[in-house]
Amino acid sequence: MRLDEKYRPRVFEDVAGQDKAVKVLSTVDCGGRGIYITGKSGTGKSTLALIVAERVAGCLEGITETTGRELTVNRLREWHQTVSSGRGLYGGYALIVNESHGLCVPVVEVFLDVLERLPDYACVIFTTTKGGRDLFDEKLDAAPFASRCLNIPLAQRDIVQPMAERCKMIAEREGLDGKPIGEYVKLLVQERCNMRAALNFIESGGMLE
Repeated sequence: MRLDEKYRPRVFEDVAGQDKAVKVLSTVDCGGRGIYITGKSGTGKSTLALIVAERVAGCLEGITETTGRELTVNRLREWHQTVSSGRGLYGGYALIVNESHGLCVPVVEVFLDVLERLPDYACVIFTTTKGGRDLFDEKLDAAPFASRCLNIPLAQRDIVQPMAERCKMIAEREGLDGKPIGEYVKLLVQERCNMRAALNFIESGGMLE
């Protein structure tokens, strides 16, 4: 198993460098709402989405994961119909839409209704590298959509040190550590704080003497 998957945080406490986002997501009730997580690649979007999804759904069986370009109007309506029929056998429901900037206009229009009628045992979590008014590849007014979601922009500053510390901890556990913490800081700066890329470098033996 790849290191980025083996050591993907399963609880908020293990997420490095995103204290503000973690504080919000661990404090508010995420059920019955849409959550929009934006940030650069490798900074924790998918990880946070999965943690939130498990908290709301209660189990992996209730989690559906897709991408913006893959999600169709029919699939979205089917998911919402299932959710609206009541809790599942194992608990609630969570829909994760990665790369959500790829959503097409018809799907976004359906979401405007879906997000208004989510029960408290369900949530929709969107992740994307885009933010602000430029949420989608297609030209449309994103304001009505964004106003229906809890918007979580991930930190871009002051995240290198905690991410470097986690990378070094992982390297030590795997017997792949041979460099001081300063070299991990340099690696994260070089990789633009992309944790996945940094762990791939460590796995290739890049931090061994």
